[in-house]
Amino acid sequence: MNEASPSNNDSRPVTVFIRQLTLTTIVGIHPEERIAPQPVVLDLELHSDRQRVYATKNIADTVDYSDVTRRVTQLVKNGSFHLLEVMAEEIADMLLATYSVTRVRVQVAKPRALDSADAAGVRITRSA
Repeated sequence: MNEASPSNNDSRPVTVFIRQLTLTTIVGIHPEERIAPQPVVLDLELHSDRQRVYATKNIADTVDYSDVTRRVTQLVKNGSFHLLEVMAEEIADMLLATYSVTRVRVQVAKPRALDSADAAGVRITRSA
């Protein structure tokens, strides 16, 4: 594969994703859910229309998924959420404000939400 550097004007869309990021936090509306942290599983997608990394080969010119993980982990672990929808919105807002992305998709699942299902949750897509 040729690694010829395209010009900075080239549009090269890219999606950075993180799957099955498992964290614990206070989440739920029921009194017993407000006592101890419980697991949530996150799937994240960050879409960008232009990535200079093709030309520069520098992590600063793309979305650093390690940094995304660190920031999302901090937000979720330090938060206390009544609704998964609110958690998803706060994550999406932070991602759009922090990174040069055009769109984010955030899925938050609660594995222990229902006895008869693997998980229940929400998925949102937001644009800059």
